Amino acid sequence: MKTEYFLGANSPRGFYSLYDGFIDPKRDELRIIKAGPGSGKSTFMRIIAEKAEKKGLETELIRCSGDPGSLDGVYIPELRLAYTDGTSPHVQEPVYHGVGGRYIDLSGFYDTEGLRREREAIIRLTAAYKAKYARAYKLIESAKSAHEALSPALTDDEKRACMRRLDGILSREIPDSGKTGGVKRRFLGAISCQGFVELYGTVEALCDRVYLFDNGLGVGYDSVEKCAERAEKAGWDTVRLMSWFAPDRCAGVIVPELRVGFIAGDRRVPFPSAVYRRLRLDAAASSLARSEQREADKLTDLILDRAVTTLKEAKSLHDKLEERYNPYVDFDGVRSLAMRECEMIFG
Repeated sequence: MKTEYFLGANSPRGFYSLYDGFIDPKRDELRIIKAGPGSGKSTFMRIIAEKAEKKGLETELIRCSGDPGSLDGVYIPELRLAYTDGTSPHVQEPVYHGVGGRYIDLSGFYDTEGLRREREAIIRLTAAYKAKYARAYKLIESAKSAHEALSPALTDDEKRACMRRLDGILSREIPDSGKTGGVKRRFLGAISCQGFVELYGTVEALCDRVYLFDNGLGVGYDSVEKCAERAEKAGWDTVRLMSWFAPDRCAGVIVPELRVGFIAGDRRVPFPSAVYRRLRLDAAASSLARSEQREADKLTDLILDRAVTTLKEAKSLHDKLEERYNPYVDFDGVRSLAMRECEMIFG
């Protein structure tokens, strides 16, 4: 089985990282890849992930929020082994050096003498793409501020009306497990150079039953939080799917052992397949509240669309930066090192 998540988000708070919770440092080993742009970090991890899949091993892939087509991490649960891109903006270090993690340095595959000829271009392009990210973060922050300022405040009675059907669902779906579970935090979605991305394939892979909550008025967040708290109190392992737009809020929760998921819907990226049940929570609110929310959404989307354009510009500049590096990288050496790593792992 293959699952995919993000561990970083382009958020109203800038780059928001969940990388510290990628693995359990007391039980897992984390091999941290260090090198600069265009050095083959994603290629290295993709080779290992593909080999693990061919061996029939479960893999968890971590996609890059800056470029969802690129890998930032791989975890192989059965081997309790993970690889991650440990460079900015998600710098990582081993918690227990030597026994819980080590470095893999790909910078040795650079032709540093040749790169010196690109010095001025590298400095210029690095500054330019980082400036675009800074601008995108300001736009996302502005969108969040506008959303909060313009969204209607629901009364407690309206919120209760939206959520009143939840107790029956939870009593049926989440019995007590008689054990103590763990909690993983991941992002399922991202705002990126590709627009708004949701990795719903992971939900479809892990869940036989998916409950989809309307979230136009934000009540979906409250409903999902209640589901997550119930599952955790009952002792089940959970995957909390945090919101890139509000990173401290849970936008979904998966209970893998029960094969059930509860997702706050994203109107920008509809769920691609039929769900077990959809709860139209927004219908319980007043028509005035729904009208005010639609107006808030229009302005929010306008600003976020500009943020997507800016992220595309950042990606274009980063691609140009990698083009400066690529001629001076020994990619055959990177692939050879990845294959040696595979031999050590898989035999």
